[in-house]
Amino acid sequence: MDNLEEVKKLKQLLDEGIIDENDFKRKKAQLLGLPIEKVVEKAEDVHIDKAENVNSKTLEDYEKELLKQSKMEKIDDYYEREKIRARAELEAEAEMRSKRRLEQKEVIDKGANKVKRTLKWILAIFLWVFAITSFTETEVTLMYIPFGILTLVLGCMACPKITDITQKYEAYTMHKTAIVWITIIITLVISGIASSQIRAKVDAENSNVTSINNEINNN
Repeated sequence: MDNLEEVKKLKQLLDEGIIDENDFKRKKAQLLGLPIEKVVEKAEDVHIDKAENVNSKTLEDYEKELLKQSKMEKIDDYYEREKIRARAELEAEAEMRSKRRLEQKEVIDKGANKVKRTLKWILAIFLWVFAITSFTETEVTLMYIPFGILTLVLGCMACPKITDITQKYEAYTMHKTAIVWITIIITLVISGIASSQIRAKVDAENSNVTSINNEINNN
């Protein structure tokens, strides 16, 4: 009975960590009259097995952690590659859209330039014809001569072919708009003077006709 009490006390000391497993086995063997050497060897074998199990488990956990980390790195690399590929595709698509817009703009600009060039040719031909007609009306008034010359100049400035040739003259190209407006204003002024002279001439002719008719009627 005393031995059992002592074993319980030893177990309590073992649980509290005051003694280790070997001390507990040895004391227990002494109290129970068992061979101490066999008990100690058995305890050491159990301790070694536990240590090996602990080390084996720790190594296995470490390998799992490394494997998990390796998988995570592979996943990160995969996502990084996919991100780079997606970014490259978006940049290529944006570049393609920009190129397509430029091509469409070039087509529209070419079409607009053709229309402008055609209208300029029509305007130039009209002004040239009008200028030639003005030269044939010089017997009415001499003001048609400068009017025809200015109209001819305006036709030349409207002509696309002549415009292409004069592009190399920077001073003319820079002030062409101002020159055109000045020429138009002068042409309108001369046209107004010519119209006044024609009206005056027509009124004089009408007056002469009226006088002649009155004389005929009186006779």
